[in-house]
Amino acid sequence: MTDIHLLTAQTQGDRKRLLQNLKNQKKDFRLELIIFAAIWLVAPFLTNRPNQKPLIESMSYGMALLFFGLIFLIPLSITYFKKVHKAVLGLQTDLKRVIVTQVTDKAKNPLFRKDEYCLKLADDYLCKLYFPKHNFDQFEIGEMLRIEVSESGKQVIKITKATEKIIERLTKKAPDYSFSQKQPYKSVLFGKETEEKTSFLSFFSFLIPSKHNFISAIILDINILVFVAMLISGVNIYKPLVIDIVNWGGNVRALTVNQGEYWRLLTNVFVHVGIIHLLMNAIGFIFVSAFVEQILGKRWFLFLYVFTGLWASLTSVWWHDNVVSAGASGAIFGLYGFFLALLVLVKKKDREVNSGMIASVLIFVGYNLIMGLAGNIDNAAHIGGLISGFISGSVLTLFGVPSRGKKNNAQQSIAKSGADNASIKLTEDIQLK
Repeated sequence: MTDIHLLTAQTQGDRKRLLQNLKNQKKDFRLELIIFAAIWLVAPFLTNRPNQKPLIESMSYGMALLFFGLIFLIPLSITYFKKVHKAVLGLQTDLKRVIVTQVTDKAKNPLFRKDEYCLKLADDYLCKLYFPKHNFDQFEIGEMLRIEVSESGKQVIKITKATEKIIERLTKKAPDYSFSQKQPYKSVLFGKETEEKTSFLSFFSFLIPSKHNFISAIILDINILVFVAMLISGVNIYKPLVIDIVNWGGNVRALTVNQGEYWRLLTNVFVHVGIIHLLMNAIGFIFVSAFVEQILGKRWFLFLYVFTGLWASLTSVWWHDNVVSAGASGAIFGLYGFFLALLVLVKKKDREVNSGMIASVLIFVGYNLIMGLAGNIDNAAHIGGLISGFISGSVLTLFGVPSRGKKNNAQQSIAKSGADNASIKLTEDIQLK
């Protein structure tokens, strides 16, 4: 049969769905922008490392910034155009298009969209739609679908199966809309006319405690404040001395165990060995905490972070004899271990839905453990945190997750940033007190 296209006015519910879609796309883009900015700051470290040979000798500081900027500006631009730009277009007018068309084919893991599934449609206007697997399985080849999309931007508002009655009613229905004035692009993007106002500070919302990231924001703020205090006291921003790390609470068996300074098991989790170490840990923490805190709630998330951080520290002092260890990545690995348990220890059908997320977590863990073999990285703390987190997740999966909401199976990529728990070997000229 011939596809049906009907132009009509958006309802208030439609506007809310489109607005929520824009919020989600802007939030995801902000996270990618943060990663870009963080990695951009690494450029001076590569080209001008104090008292060390530059990793990229032929590049000046300015050229390195330009080089990294061009590399990461391309994927950022593509992400903005495909997601944020189209979401903005969907809200620029008050019209939507109701389409009735047939599913002609289904494709799993299409190219460049390995975490999504594709429905191919007979309609030339839409052609394809992408879904997570649990939605994808609802539709079969040959079925007729009633699809509502924004008149501009092709943002999907609603999809239902089209019965004969629905098709007959839409065939007889006349277009129902009045003239719609197009809203200015900037007004929609920055929320001046859509109830969602965006300011410069919103790009740093992960640092501001809110309903969804209350504890994680506080933990991240503490790490940053401790590092700033270290810099004010004279600690080197790139390569602190071993004695500086010890004085600020680094974990070392000679003090932690032999002299009974057990508080170091916790304090070292908030101490970082240079700006690069802090940035990499922050990126890894932001992504996993966005899921885990919503799953557990405030109190249990705080308990898990401290618990896995302590186990990571205990593993480090048990394994290493004369090594100072500092950094949050033991606790961060604990969060990833916990999250991995929740994703894996489920029914086969649910595990298939989580496959993209599971792959991302395993890549993160595997990459960092392999990098730890290169030296100066405390793999003992990584493994201790990972195992304690996985065991915690396994126990809570069996006996029920103390969550305030349902488990999030969102198919979003977790950052594959390196959360290195740095370890520094003590030298003979340093006397421990």
